[in-house]
Amino acid sequence: MNSNFKQRYSLSLLIGALTIPSTTMAKAPVSQLNSESLEYRITQLERISGGRGQLLTEYEQKIADLQEDVNDLRGQIQKNQYEIEQIKKKQSNQQSDMSFKNDKTEIQAITLKNTDNKNRATKVATPESKNNEKKDYDAALFFIFEKKDDDQAIIKLQHFVEEYSESIYRPNAYYWLGQLFYNKGMKNKASYYYAVLVKKYHKSPKRPDAMLKVGMIMQETGKTDKAKQIYQRVIEEYPLSAAKKEAQKKLNAAKKK
Repeated sequence: MNSNFKQRYSLSLLIGALTIPSTTMAKAPVSQLNSESLEYRITQLERISGGRGQLLTEYEQKIADLQEDVNDLRGQIQKNQYEIEQIKKKQSNQQSDMSFKNDKTEIQAITLKNTDNKNRATKVATPESKNNEKKDYDAALFFIFEKKDDDQAIIKLQHFVEEYSESIYRPNAYYWLGQLFYNKGMKNKASYYYAVLVKKYHKSPKRPDAMLKVGMIMQETGKTDKAKQIYQRVIEEYPLSAAKKEAQKKLNAAKKK
């Protein structure tokens, strides 16, 4: 009987030993599945994050390209400035009519060297002469803005003001002659052409700038009091112009000295 009991007990232990490993092994796939699922999710998140980063980089590059295009467009504006000015002149038949009280004591000191323009017979305007004057004026501007040849531009403009006494471009021609001589440091000649514009062409949009330049030349040649008077007149008569802002700055600076 003892022998049978031992056999049954041994058999029970054997069955128990076989049963325990099977239970433990059944849990392994669940753990493994959880680990694989977590790793899969991490991989997916990394892919999504990488894709968004690449998209952001592409957007930044596009923005940089657009900024470069904007800078190029800005550069074209200055190059075409004189052409835009001519288009505006064709579209505008009337210009601002503001009176200017001549500074008899100083502007007359910057007098015209002669009165040949008054004595010269007025030429009859024909379609052919109209075409020629536009071509000649544009040719002068070409030497200013494209060729950067001031000497040739001066020759062209001097010929223009002599040849076309009634041209609508004549006030501008006087302004550019003044500007070219001023840039070359020839202030007496510059003041001559500025003064012609100021005295004769009251409706010219270049007049406030020419007046401002007369004041600057006066100040630069030691005539500060007269310069202040001219600056003040620019401010009063052209309150909405860019010349007014510059005249105000120079007047303020002159008063501090």
